[in-house]
Amino acid sequence: MDYPYENLSPETFQLFCQGSARKKRITREWQCFPVAQPDGGRDATQNILRFAGVKEFAMFQVKFVRQPQAEKDPHKWITDIVAEEAPKVKKQIPAGAKMYVLMTNVSRHCSSDAGSIDLVNATLTKELGIPAICWWRNELKPPTGTALGI
Repeated sequence: MDYPYENLSPETFQLFCQGSARKKRITREWQCFPVAQPDGGRDATQNILRFAGVKEFAMFQVKFVRQPQAEKDPHKWITDIVAEEAPKVKKQIPAGAKMYVLMTNVSRHCSSDAGSIDLVNATLTKELGIPAICWWRNELKPPTGTALGI
């Protein structure tokens, strides 16, 4: 089932993604950043390790597209996003960033090693210098019983 995420505002979509990420990755160690404010490339973080002064975390970034069906080449779109976000992500690595997750309402296509899933994950990891993955619109599903207006 496809959900009409485009009925949401970019800010509401970010809040939805933050909640969706929290549901997928069970932990109490979450920090969600305010919408529409400078966040250093982080819309949310999840602590992976906090022990003896060491802090490691996963970064979550949301990218909303008003007309996602207009994106004919998701790999090119992601490449542009990576160019914009890479400096911010790289600044977070010394602070403990160990993983990057990009969440978007853009659709993906899949054919082994040639589809947007494989190309984008490889591009993200290579360019950012840490393991990275994209959660496309198909991976983002509202929890049952929520009133998201979508």
